[in-house]
Parts: sequence; structure tokens; C-alpha cells
Amino acid sequence: MSGTTTPVKVTTVTPGVPSSCPPQNEAFFYQFNEINPALSPMNFNGQTDILKATANLIPGEEYNIKLVIADELNFRFDSAVFLEAGSFQLTRDLGVDRLLSNFNPICEGETITLDATLAGNNEYDWFRDGILVQSDPIGCNTCGTYEVSQPGAYTVEVSLDNSSFAYGDVVIEYGTNPISSHVVLIECDANQDGNIL
Repeated sequence: MSGTTTPVKVTTVTPGVPSSCPPQNEAFFYQFNEINPALSPMNFNGQTDILKATANLIPGEEYNIKLVIADELNFRFDSAVFLEAGSFQLTRDLGVDRLLSNFNPICEGETITLDATLAGNNEYDWFRDGILVQSDPIGCNTCGTYEVSQPGAYTVEVSLDNSSFAYGDVVIEYGTNPISSHVVLIECDANQDGNIL
């Protein structure tokens, strides 16, 4: 399970089975398929929600993935792991989304530099709302960075020199500067020494 060493099993991801298993990690359980088979994408009794696994990688290192599945206390071969097509991809962290709802937007008139720089002779294509806004060829002086001056959903595609790709995305929103009018500032000089604290 995410953030733990708990394995994903029918007894560790369940909304509960009367007189058998109590609820455990039920937020990761999707549905019992036998309740409404017409809406089920597979012929299994139930299924988890989509689970995501991530890891930090070092460029140039070789990595292996090991998946182990087994049935819980029976002889039937009725368990499976489904992997989404294209889901094994390298990512480049561009930082947290800068949103009004998160109280961390960019201030009006300011810029922010996104940095996707990776070691090697790479090419970088930057997109705002799905439209290419900058293409950095191999050997450019500012390869891997992009200066944001307007809101949007930004993505980067890094063509690595080993013929693979890395992707990154971030959403940037701008907050408007406050406007004040008819403001009277009241200053207090508590000890009357001429200095305002």
C-alpha cells in the first residue's frame, strides 16, 4: 500500500466481508464485480482502485520491476494484475501546482522559472495548454528551463540522449494584486517617543 510495506491482498484492501474480513484500506477498494456484472470490466469477484507506484531513478542505472501475485487460501488461478498501457514512464518534477485554491498562486506581474534540466544531451519541448511554446535543441544555453509569465497548464517532454523520454507537468495560476482606495492608516505611538512600532 502507498507509503507502507503492506502488500495488496484481498484481506488488506477490502470494504469488509460479513463474518469474515473487517474493512481495511477500503479507500483503495473499487467495487465488487459480482453485484453488477454488466458494469464490470472483468470477470473477477472484485477489484482495487487504480494503484500507482513511483520511484526516484538515477540516469544510466538499470532497474527491474518484480510483481508477485498469488491466490488467497485456494487452488484457483483467479487473480491478476493489470498494467495501463504506456504507464511506465520517466517523469520530471516541475514543483507543486501554483493555484488560487492552494493559496500559492504567482503574484500578478511576476514570473517563475520551471526547471526540467537533466544531465546529458537532451532536447526539451515546452507546452502551455497543449500548444508548443518553446523547443530547446541539444546544446542550447538555457536547455531545460522555461520562464512562465502567464497562467496555464505547463508540460515538458524531454527527449533523452538514450532515446527515451521524460515528462513533467504543473499548473500555474496568477493572483491579482489587491487594489485599495480611501484607506486611512492609523498609526500608534504608545510611548509617545515619536517612533511607530
